[in-house]
Amino acid sequence: MLDCLESGVLRPSAREVAQRAGVSTRAVFRHFENMEKLFDEAAQIQLQRIIPNLPPWPTGGSLESRIAGVVKRVTEGLERARPVRQAALLYEPFSPVIREQQKRVRRQVRDGLHQTFMTDLDPLSDSARHRRISIMRSILSDRYWEELRGQEKLSKAAARESIRTLLFRLMQD
Repeated sequence: MLDCLESGVLRPSAREVAQRAGVSTRAVFRHFENMEKLFDEAAQIQLQRIIPNLPPWPTGGSLESRIAGVVKRVTEGLERARPVRQAALLYEPFSPVIREQQKRVRRQVRDGLHQTFMTDLDPLSDSARHRRISIMRSILSDRYWEELRGQEKLSKAAARESIRTLLFRLMQD
C-alpha cells in the first residue's frame, strides 16, 4: 500500500496492492478485513517511520526560535508524509478510521503548540487561548501546506517562510 501511495497511486485497488506486494488479492484480504483497514495500517506504519525522526517540539528560546522550530517540525512531517497524507485527504470524508486517525494527528499538533507556546498563551483567557491555538493549527495544517506546495507551487523554503511569517504575526497580536 505504501509503495502504491508513494508512487502516486492515491486510491490503489486491492489488485494493485497485491501486485506490488507480490501476493494474491486473496492474501491481502486474509490479512486485512477491507481496504480501509489496510490503509489505516499503512498510515500507522508511515507515522512510526516519520515521527521519531522529527525534531522535538521546542520549549525554550525566543518566540522567533520557537516558531522556527515548530515550523520545521511540522512541515518536515508534512513533506515526508505527503503521498500518504494526500490519499488520507481523499479517504477522510468516507472513512471513520481515517477521520479518527487524522483527528489524533491534529490533536498531537495542538498539544505540541500548547506545550511550545504555553508561556505566551497563559495570560490569555481560555477562549482566546483556544482560538489562538486553533488558528496556529490551521496555518500548520496539511490542507494549508498542500495549498502552498501543490496549488501555489511554492518551494519548501518559501512555504515555510510564509508560515513562519503568519505565526509570528499572530503571536505578536
